[in-house]
Amino acid sequence: DACLKYGPEDIPENLADLPLTFHVHLPVDLPIRDDPSRAAAICLALLGKTVFLAQREENMGRRVPHLRGVLHPPAEYPGQPGKASCELDVFIRTFQDMGGEPALLMLENIKENNLLRHMELALVHSMSICLDLGHALAYRQFDLLTEDALPQMLGMLHLNAPGPASCPGRHLPLAALDERGRETAARLCSLLPPGKVIMLELFDWSHIKDSLPLLLSWLSQ
Repeated sequence: DACLKYGPEDIPENLADLPLTFHVHLPVDLPIRDDPSRAAAICLALLGKTVFLAQREENMGRRVPHLRGVLHPPAEYPGQPGKASCELDVFIRTFQDMGGEPALLMLENIKENNLLRHMELALVHSMSICLDLGHALAYRQFDLLTEDALPQMLGMLHLNAPGPASCPGRHLPLAALDERGRETAARLCSLLPPGKVIMLELFDWSHIKDSLPLLLSWLSQ
């Protein structure tokens, strides 16, 4: 609930003056499974707090009444294929019934869910995919990387290298990618449709600076 208390100190209005585009990474602990109405209300409230940033982009000639949101799906149930998709479908329909646009939501692959069982559901609701390269490599989600529907569904790339075996979810700079990882990153960059977003999801400014030359080399291929 802390994010619902965000105010001007956390999301200052002068962000709209920066030559940047924005999106909302929705909370990773949304009660999608236990209370989809509450989860949908939280998402709508957070998207509402950032409307002024969407209006900036709309003034630049793009229709974006709200920012887009990256959503972590519920974890898969071992031995119960499809159950998590049913829970996600209930949440999406609740979100829509409460006034939200499912097309604003981008599903991110996480350790507990590689999204493969959600592709059809995402297409039905006009949702897109936020593919996290580090997650895909760390958790061996290679089938997602070669999924036929992926190119048309990519809305955003989170680029980072996976951490060591002791902490695979740690986000490392792109220089830490092995040859296969770099080839995969370059291919994903080439697949991303025009107008979509590449984000260096790194939490150290030096890692971002060190990663830019590799990213620029992939974009120039």
